[in-house]
Amino acid sequence: MARSDFDELLAILALRPIAADLYTGSHPRKNPVRTFGGQLMAQAFVAASRSLTYDLPPSAMSIHFIAGGDPSADIEFHVVRLRDERRFANRRVDARQGGTLLASALVSYLSGGHGLEHNIEMPDVPAPHTLPTIDELLVGYEDVVPAFVSALRPIEWRYTNDPAWVMRDKGARMDRNRVWLKADGVIPDDPVLHNAAMIYASDTTVLDSIITTHGLSWGWDRIFAVTVNHSVWFHRPVNFSDWVLYCTASPVAAESRGLATGHFFNAAGRVVATVTQEGIVKHFPSG
Repeated sequence: MARSDFDELLAILALRPIAADLYTGSHPRKNPVRTFGGQLMAQAFVAASRSLTYDLPPSAMSIHFIAGGDPSADIEFHVVRLRDERRFANRRVDARQGGTLLASALVSYLSGGHGLEHNIEMPDVPAPHTLPTIDELLVGYEDVVPAFVSALRPIEWRYTNDPAWVMRDKGARMDRNRVWLKADGVIPDDPVLHNAAMIYASDTTVLDSIITTHGLSWGWDRIFAVTVNHSVWFHRPVNFSDWVLYCTASPVAAESRGLATGHFFNAAGRVVATVTQEGIVKHFPSG
């Protein structure tokens, strides 16, 4: 029996230790031309977390992409222990294929205890069970966004607004994006895997607001986009087997680069993570 897309996600997160602080990660059966950035980030996070001496929650992760990965080959994750204490830890993870450095990530861990707390307000959006599935939103657009139709989808999406390809068909513009996300299955009771799944999902819609601000969409318009760097700050534990709301917007685009920011809210309205991503984004108008 073929594995589900969700099972594929769990498989690529199950890194194989091959030496001290060295892990190997595989690719799923469905891949874009180059390794999906969310996969690379999630695997780097797992490598860093599996090397911890003490059980610490993550506080931040930042990764810079250097070269595209080949989906036909495994990726090696080389972990460097920068700090290793009972309440603080820092790791650097270099993702390599052969002699090529694909990306370099810094991950920090901190057991801070209780302190001041506040929270921006969660947007008022429809509940996920009242919204159409991603498969329903792709009906009639199979030839417009074929890469989305054939992509691995271990994460369930429920858009609270039109996705980019529907917005473009209506001739509209959109300066933000709000989508409910959760794993399309039950993640084992392991905080590393829940955070890794969230990291994986954080790369799925974050650049959309850069182009939808201009009324553009993947598929309809000639757009080149590639991620340069991506950061995640972890504020609270996340249960990614349950719905979280991912709210993203783009505060600036200039010099062929766009910046997008986002927050993950849990069902109780608390911010569990903050995301920023910078990408090279180029639009080539037709005619």
